[in-house]
Amino acid sequence: MTLEHPVIVFGDDQSAHADRAWLWINNQRWPGWSVDVVTAVQERDDVMSDELPVSLTEWQPDSPRKAFAETGIASVRHLRSTGNPARVLGSCRHASLVVVGPRGTNPLKNMFLGSTADNLLREPPAPLVIAKTPGPATRVLVCTDGSPNARRAAETFAGLPLAGHTDHVGVIGVIGVVAMAVPDQRGQIDKGVDAAAELLSARNPEPIRVESEGDVATALLEHATGLRTQLVVLGTRGFVGLRRIVRLGSTAGAVVRTAAASVLVVPEG
Repeated sequence: MTLEHPVIVFGDDQSAHADRAWLWINNQRWPGWSVDVVTAVQERDDVMSDELPVSLTEWQPDSPRKAFAETGIASVRHLRSTGNPARVLGSCRHASLVVVGPRGTNPLKNMFLGSTADNLLREPPAPLVIAKTPGPATRVLVCTDGSPNARRAAETFAGLPLAGHTDHVGVIGVIGVVAMAVPDQRGQIDKGVDAAAELLSARNPEPIRVESEGDVATALLEHATGLRTQLVVLGTRGFVGLRRIVRLGSTAGAVVRTAAASVLVVPEG
């Protein structure tokens, strides 16, 4: 399929959390982008249907999603398929960005007890936004450890239209206890902060270097809260890393679970 525009795939289950994620999309600017509103229809024989290819078909819901004119969104179409929501959304390889809302009000429950967001994190088809708040992302915190995937996360954010509408961008690298004892790793984090700041130089980013004797994720979250961050940007080390988000409580996983802000998670390319 040839696409004329970048495409946001929006996972819609008509819940209040999906409504919030839809508002998040509409509170950003997406000139020339298109949106595919994807709905998964779950049935009792989902186990059997999971063995079949996902087939998305256009349909017209009773209450279609409509984009605000000021977003610049070129078109909105509604698609649906029978099957597990995470599997249906995961099949959307044409996506430039996937946006979903978390379920539940407790982040520990809404992300890690079998939710669509939880399962989708294991193998997202594209950069994934978990939209926890509906407002514009004008205050952004880009996290880096100097790894190639962290740089990819910064590059992905820099390439999104919303990057041009920020009031404050912070680039943070946390030097934890392990990194303090390993000169090369400490230097890698410092270089990562400098590289990301240079990449985002048009937004006048604030480089933030933190030495923490405690948990790295806790330090990131404390700074996100202190800076009144509305979007946290981070990368992982590929799909193995994404599985570790769910199973092993990695730094990225802790941020995704507990941040009050929306989170942009960028998988390895």
